[in-house]
Amino acid sequence: SLFTQGINLHTNSMGYVYDLLEAGSNDLFYDAFIKLGVKILHNTEAIRNLNEVGLYGSGQTLSRSLVFDTHMLWYLYLNPDKIKDWLEEDFYTYKDKKWHNKFSEKTIIENLKEKGGKYNLHLDYDTDFTFYSKAGHPCHFSIRFFQNEDGVLAYLPYFSMRIGHLLFLKAIGLLPYPTQILLEKNKHNIKEERRLSLLHNEYNYIIKLHLKRDALYALMEKTDDAEALKILAKRVTENELDLQDLWK
Repeated sequence: SLFTQGINLHTNSMGYVYDLLEAGSNDLFYDAFIKLGVKILHNTEAIRNLNEVGLYGSGQTLSRSLVFDTHMLWYLYLNPDKIKDWLEEDFYTYKDKKWHNKFSEKTIIENLKEKGGKYNLHLDYDTDFTFYSKAGHPCHFSIRFFQNEDGVLAYLPYFSMRIGHLLFLKAIGLLPYPTQILLEKNKHNIKEERRLSLLHNEYNYIIKLHLKRDALYALMEKTDDAEALKILAKRVTENELDLQDLWK
């Protein structure tokens, strides 16, 4: 449910921006939003497909891209003077050290740490870049992402509820961010413009579901009563229980 609703939210946001561009908007951020938005959509769907067949290591390599495409979108929004340079990149631009320094992962994370606190962006370079980058790097540590839960090399796809669940949660947890950025950019027009207002309501609803999920996980750490947790989860899903009652 969270995956489907997250994808719908993301595509609705992209549809809104696409229509702005079709209507003649020359806002460079919207150009970047659509391009990164498509990449985020494709990678999220690919992670789901890999997850369903037990190819978790391959899903982790895409997860790194998903994390940093989301970071880049925030970075361009918070630093609009960088958008033109980003859009004009060609194959050899990376050789320009000044350009490379503007868009290095370390530069982006440090910038978001400085500017993103009020948007709940609390990043750490080792956690948010180094660790996730390992899966796609030909180093020995990367092999850990292609092992089963017992640390044995997975010669064939295998099923792990824990590993699959964590990978899936990371993907769906990133999906609301592009819409958050879009709403922040247009915060003064939300009440006046119907499509923005609908996006705002949809975003708030999904964030509440994520918070309820987090509350359920906190409960899971406190009790082994599976039947009680199942009943609570059902009531949360059917919106019979609000967040404050759940925490109580």
